[in-house]
Order: sequence, then structure tokens, then C-alpha cells
Amino acid sequence: YVRMSAGALDYDNAAELAVVVNEATGSSSGTTGLATYYLFDDANADRAELDSGSVQANVGGVVAAEAADVSLADVDGDGLDEVVLAGATNLAWGCDDDFSALMIALDDAPSGHARIGATVDDLLYPNCPAFNSWKRFFVFVATPDLDGDGVHEIAANQLIYDDFAGAAPFT
Repeated sequence: YVRMSAGALDYDNAAELAVVVNEATGSSSGTTGLATYYLFDDANADRAELDSGSVQANVGGVVAAEAADVSLADVDGDGLDEVVLAGATNLAWGCDDDFSALMIALDDAPSGHARIGATVDDLLYPNCPAFNSWKRFFVFVATPDLDGDGVHEIAANQLIYDDFAGAAPFT
């Protein structure tokens, strides 16, 4: 499945497009996934590919997302959108399976889409019933301006992160 978001990654007043392609292989007892992101310029630039790669980061070792979501929003207060990726570090088939969120922020186009932050945080579900295990395969990301200051915060499932204008990334 595919996730998309549009926003202003540069100063040309036209929307760029971020796409995450999620692929899964295997069976119900052994499925693995692969998440890949693509950044495309606006229609005036013929939707040229600006950047792409696996949704992964070195956070105490290389961690890859097996499924991911994307949102474009200004999370650092510079007036341009950043690329916010949220990924599931594994496909959890039961309540006892680890389920963590890989969070990555890439800067805007003038900054070369450089990584400005990454972290892995546990996603805990204390009400997950052992007798009827929940399958958890995805981390959803949204970037609302929760405090009304004009700079967007990051929400990934039940995790909430402050914007980067007044706090270190992913705090």
C-alpha cells in the first residue's frame, strides 16, 4: 500500500509530493515488510524525483521500518515543510511481539533533505488481550499545530512530539 502527502519543500509556491511505498512478503506466520520513500518536485518541474531511499536510520544501530507513513509540515519553524516519516519496526502478530515506532525527520529542499532527527520509541498497548491478540502493522503520522504557535507538532499513534522550533527533535 502507498501513503502520500503534499507540501512546500522549497520556495517555488507549488506543492511537492512525498510518497511511501510499503511492501510485504511472506505468510501470516512470517511476514516481513519494506518501506521506501520518494520525494517528487512539483508539476512545473515535471515531478522530477528529488530524493528516495529506505525508511531507516542509525539510532544505536541501523533500524529499518517494515511499514511507514509520511507527512509534510513545517516542524522547525523555518517556513518550509520537512518530511516526517513514521514506521513500524516490525509487523506485530501478537500482543507479546515488540512494536516500536521509528521516527525520522528530513529537512526541506534548500537543506538537501538532510536528516534532522531520528528516534525509536516503544508503542505500548496495555489492553491488548492475550486471548485474542491484536495484529499491529502500522504507525500513522499526522502533523497538526496542537498549540497554535504556527509550527506543527508530530503525532504518531499515541506518541506526541513537540515541534523542533523550541525543542530538540522528537522530544
